[in-house]
Amino acid sequence: MGRIPQDVFNTDPLRQKGQMMNPRVKAIKPNPDYTLNLLFTNGEVRLFDVKPYLDLGIFAELRDLGLFNSVKPFLGSVQ
Repeated sequence: MGRIPQDVFNTDPLRQKGQMMNPRVKAIKPNPDYTLNLLFTNGEVRLFDVKPYLDLGIFAELRDLGLFNSVKPFLGSVQ
């Protein structure tokens, strides 16, 4: 039977060759146009448009700007 490569037992599945495969949300800035500026742990900054989701189920509650503006990072995601 062949030898099993040691990297099979990598204990950090988020890292591959020193880079984050699944960066986590580090900071969030809500905008009045229902978009979110997201800062990730790898330094990336992205804009997420929430508008397409505002008519879907529980996301409709986010039309209330007070609630929408209460967004915060939680466990690497958005709460």
